[in-house]
Amino acid sequence: MLEYSNVLSVKEYCELRSAVEWQPIIEEQAQSGLNNSDFIIACRDNNKVVGCARIFWDKGYIDHQLKADWRIKIVIVSAKGKEPFYEKFGFQIRPNEREGAGMQMWRV
Repeated sequence: MLEYSNVLSVKEYCELRSAVEWQPIIEEQAQSGLNNSDFIIACRDNNKVVGCARIFWDKGYIDHQLKADWRIKIVIVSAKGKEPFYEKFGFQIRPNEREGAGMQMWRV
């Protein structure tokens, strides 16, 4: 049975990152990322975390509440090959006719 909560431990977060073959990070960095998340939701199946979402933003456009005529862009990072799952919710695969593939860089 799937259960959802707003609690995600550093260990669980690092295990999820490993499960989708994302770049490993040290626990201190993972904790910092979790601490600076504006919202976290974790999905557990029989007490094992099987997914999570973290929301964070620069707060430059949104102070306390999104106003009725404002728009925000939601960008997600998908594990390779899992993009069709997010398409079901209206996300568009990049690159497309208007946007590039996106970029990332790990700095040490």
